[in-house]
Amino acid sequence: MCFFIFRKPYYISCFDSGWVGSLVRVRIGASILSARFSHLAEEVARCERSGVDFLHFDVMDGSMTSIITFGHLVIKSLREYSDLKFDVHCYLLDPTRHLPFIVDAGADAVTIPMEAKGKVYQSLEYVRDRGLEAGVALLPDTPLTTVSGLLDLLDSLTIISVDVMRYGSWKFLPDILDKIRAARRLLDDEGKGADVDLKVDGGINMDNIRGVVDAGATSLVIGGTLFKGEDMGDILAELRKRIVEDRP
Repeated sequence: MCFFIFRKPYYISCFDSGWVGSLVRVRIGASILSARFSHLAEEVARCERSGVDFLHFDVMDGSMTSIITFGHLVIKSLREYSDLKFDVHCYLLDPTRHLPFIVDAGADAVTIPMEAKGKVYQSLEYVRDRGLEAGVALLPDTPLTTVSGLLDLLDSLTIISVDVMRYGSWKFLPDILDKIRAARRLLDDEGKGADVDLKVDGGINMDNIRGVVDAGATSLVIGGTLFKGEDMGDILAELRKRIVEDRP
């Protein structure tokens, strides 16, 4: 049985064959992509009141996905409405073009896609040099081996758990649980379990959240499940309950 002490705001966590002890503090972030775009400031305020741990922004320019979302101007306009951590995920094959604007917009953490060939290391260095948290994300078909040489540069490792090319039917991929477990083993075996936040993004709901956490995730990006109800605080409380209920 292995114990890790995570940096704040984590509590002590215990991972043993996929089990996570009841003292674990799993962070839950709200994906702004699922918010009402006509009332973004109000949606951000709703997230603040609910008690989410961070706000997640998916910046997509169409080079890696089937849709275009928003850019740095939206992020910058919302920064004044929240003191929450702004976690920006760049779905960009060439993130270097946009990073200066994203950093200036008020991002606290920036995630680079491993699929940005030839741009990953340069992008991570840029983010870290500016005092922000840096991470990489892997699409479902991208192997974990691609991150092996980058672990010293990472504050987070994100596993994408939906097919991003199928907008409108972003369903959780059950097989991704094996990849999450493998990512947990990789981080622990390399001595990075306490330093690198293992984040899972896509399709997380009441039914699968327990399995995702049991597989080793320490942060979850949740969209539709959080935003679909009137009382986001109640939904968040139920999600957190699902994580810890019936623990020994």
